[in-house]
Amino acid sequence: MRSMENLLESRIGEWKRFNLLFTRLRMSVMLAERKNFERHYARRKFDALRRGGIGGIARSARPTVKCIHLQIASYLGTGFHPASDWMSERMTRWECEEGFCVRAKRGSYDEDYGDCLVGGIAGFGA
Repeated sequence: MRSMENLLESRIGEWKRFNLLFTRLRMSVMLAERKNFERHYARRKFDALRRGGIGGIARSARPTVKCIHLQIASYLGTGFHPASDWMSERMTRWECEEGFCVRAKRGSYDEDYGDCLVGGIAGFGA
Protein backbone atom coordinates (compact mmCIF):
# COMPACT_ATOMS: atom_id res chain seq x y z
CA MET A 1 0.00 0.00 0.00
CA ARG A 2 2.95 2.28 0.60
CA SER A 3 3.76 2.36 -3.12
CA MET A 4 0.19 3.41 -3.91
CA GLU A 5 0.38 6.10 -1.24
CA ASN A 6 3.64 7.36 -2.73
CA LEU A 7 2.07 7.54 -6.18
CA LEU A 8 -0.99 9.33 -4.79
CA GLU A 9 1.26 11.81 -3.05
CA SER A 10 2.49 12.87 -6.49
CA ARG A 11 -1.19 13.22 -7.52
CA ILE A 12 -2.36 14.92 -4.34
CA GLY A 13 -4.83 17.23 -6.10
CA GLU A 14 -6.59 14.31 -7.79
CA TRP A 15 -6.59 12.34 -4.53
CA LYS A 16 -8.18 15.21 -2.60
CA ARG A 17 -10.87 15.68 -5.26
CA PHE A 18 -11.52 11.93 -5.30
CA ASN A 19 -12.02 11.87 -1.52
CA LEU A 20 -14.21 14.95 -1.65
CA LEU A 21 -16.39 13.17 -4.22
CA PHE A 22 -16.95 10.30 -1.77
CA THR A 23 -17.70 12.71 1.06
CA ARG A 24 -20.29 14.47 -1.07
CA LEU A 25 -21.72 11.19 -2.31
CA ARG A 26 -22.06 9.86 1.24
CA MET A 27 -23.82 13.01 2.43
CA SER A 28 -26.07 13.21 -0.65
CA VAL A 29 -27.55 9.76 -0.10
CA MET A 30 -28.25 10.36 3.58
CA LEU A 31 -31.88 11.26 4.22
CA ALA A 32 -32.43 14.82 5.44
CA GLU A 33 -34.10 13.53 8.61
CA ARG A 34 -31.11 11.32 9.34
CA LYS A 35 -28.67 14.19 8.76
CA ASN A 36 -30.68 16.40 11.07
CA PHE A 37 -30.76 13.71 13.78
CA GLU A 38 -27.03 13.00 13.50
CA ARG A 39 -26.20 16.70 13.48
CA HIS A 40 -28.10 17.30 16.72
CA TYR A 41 -27.76 14.05 18.67
CA ALA A 42 -24.57 12.44 17.39
CA ARG A 43 -22.43 15.39 16.40
CA ARG A 44 -19.07 13.58 16.51
CA LYS A 45 -20.41 10.85 14.22
CA PHE A 46 -21.95 13.43 11.90
CA ASP A 47 -18.69 15.36 11.71
CA ALA A 48 -16.76 12.17 10.95
CA LEU A 49 -19.17 11.36 8.12
CA ARG A 50 -18.97 14.91 6.83
CA ARG A 51 -15.19 15.16 6.96
CA GLY A 52 -14.07 11.62 6.12
CA GLY A 53 -12.93 10.63 2.68
CA ILE A 54 -13.22 7.30 0.90
CA GLY A 55 -14.10 4.54 3.35
CA GLY A 56 -14.33 7.09 6.12
CA ILE A 57 -10.56 7.63 6.13
CA ALA A 58 -9.71 10.94 7.74
CA ARG A 59 -8.46 13.33 5.11
CA SER A 60 -4.91 14.48 5.73
CA ALA A 61 -2.04 16.20 3.96
CA ARG A 62 -0.53 12.84 3.02
CA PRO A 63 -2.61 10.19 1.20
CA THR A 64 -3.65 7.26 3.35
CA VAL A 65 -4.77 4.02 1.74
CA LYS A 66 -6.83 1.81 4.02
CA CYS A 67 -6.79 -1.36 1.93
CA ILE A 68 -6.60 -2.44 -1.69
CA HIS A 69 -10.17 -3.82 -1.56
CA LEU A 70 -11.55 -0.39 -0.79
CA GLN A 71 -9.54 1.23 -3.58
CA ILE A 72 -10.60 -1.36 -6.16
CA ALA A 73 -14.24 -1.15 -5.05
CA SER A 74 -14.18 2.63 -5.40
CA TYR A 75 -12.63 2.29 -8.85
CA LEU A 76 -15.22 -0.27 -9.94
CA GLY A 77 -18.04 1.81 -8.50
CA THR A 78 -17.04 5.10 -10.08
CA GLY A 79 -15.08 4.05 -13.14
CA PHE A 80 -12.10 6.18 -12.16
CA HIS A 81 -9.42 6.44 -9.49
CA PRO A 82 -6.29 8.60 -9.23
CA ALA A 83 -4.19 5.39 -9.08
CA SER A 84 -6.08 3.33 -11.65
CA ASP A 85 -2.87 2.77 -13.61
CA TRP A 86 -1.16 1.45 -10.44
CA MET A 87 -4.02 -1.01 -9.90
CA SER A 88 -4.14 -2.12 -13.53
CA GLU A 89 -0.40 -2.88 -13.52
CA ARG A 90 -0.77 -5.14 -10.49
CA MET A 91 -4.14 -6.75 -11.14
CA THR A 92 -3.49 -8.89 -14.17
CA ARG A 93 -6.90 -10.51 -14.42
CA TRP A 94 -10.21 -8.69 -14.12
CA GLU A 95 -12.49 -11.35 -15.55
CA CYS A 96 -13.50 -14.88 -14.63
CA GLU A 97 -11.73 -17.74 -16.38
CA GLU A 98 -14.93 -19.80 -16.39
CA GLY A 99 -16.58 -17.38 -18.77
CA PHE A 100 -19.70 -16.88 -16.65
CA CYS A 101 -19.15 -13.17 -16.38
CA VAL A 102 -20.09 -10.92 -19.25
CA ARG A 103 -19.63 -7.23 -19.71
CA ALA A 104 -22.74 -5.52 -18.45
CA LYS A 105 -23.92 -1.96 -18.56
CA ARG A 106 -22.24 0.06 -15.82
CA GLY A 107 -24.31 0.05 -12.66
CA SER A 108 -26.28 -3.06 -13.53
CA TYR A 109 -25.98 -6.55 -12.14
CA ASP A 110 -27.72 -9.67 -13.29
CA GLU A 111 -28.13 -12.30 -10.58
CA ASP A 112 -27.60 -15.01 -13.21
CA TYR A 113 -23.88 -14.26 -13.08
CA GLY A 114 -23.56 -15.31 -9.45
CA ASP A 115 -21.11 -13.63 -7.15
CA CYS A 116 -18.59 -12.66 -9.82
CA LEU A 117 -18.95 -8.92 -10.19
CA VAL A 118 -15.57 -7.85 -11.53
CA GLY A 119 -16.05 -9.12 -15.07
CA GLY A 120 -19.44 -7.48 -15.30
CA ILE A 121 -18.13 -3.91 -15.16
CA ALA A 122 -18.20 -2.37 -18.61
CA GLY A 123 -14.92 -0.91 -19.77
CA PHE A 124 -12.88 -2.24 -16.86
CA GLY A 125 -9.64 -3.86 -17.88
CA ALA A 126 -10.50 -3.51 -21.56
